[in-house]
Amino acid sequence: MKIRKVLLLTMFAALCLCGCETLPPGDPPKGPIVKPHSGPKYFNRKKAANYMITSITTSCDPLISAGGYMPRIAKRFKADIAEDKQLPEEVVKSLLRMKMIRSQSLFFNVKNDYILESTVKVSRDNAHLKIWTLRFLSPDGKKLYWQDKALIDERISGKDRQAK
Repeated sequence: MKIRKVLLLTMFAALCLCGCETLPPGDPPKGPIVKPHSGPKYFNRKKAANYMITSITTSCDPLISAGGYMPRIAKRFKADIAEDKQLPEEVVKSLLRMKMIRSQSLFFNVKNDYILESTVKVSRDNAHLKIWTLRFLSPDGKKLYWQDKALIDERISGKDRQAK
């Protein structure tokens, strides 16, 4: 057992020392080595929903720190077109499948922990462009915990619509 530990420690030390030999000689390059990825400016409907799911699950503190407790969410969805209310529903379905939230109760006297508010508006400048804002609010709607926006270009989203 002792020989195994010494052997592993020796191999680890050798690998660490060899790592320095792989760097090329000279000064490091100027500026960023890897260009930062800013992501697409416009999304189709499916990619916009995926973007929002990723954003809320990685950036919304009440969901991340909830632990085993799944907060109850009230939904407030507004859209210029009824079809656009499906975008936040996709986010809610994914959060329910991941067991990160509980949906609204069927009983009226049950208090919700947070509000998930969504607005989808058609841009004034471009009829093909929609602005989707998703917000995570306190139950009284006064404190904002998380917010993100996605720009949806309808010209690229037609082929990705899911048939139901």
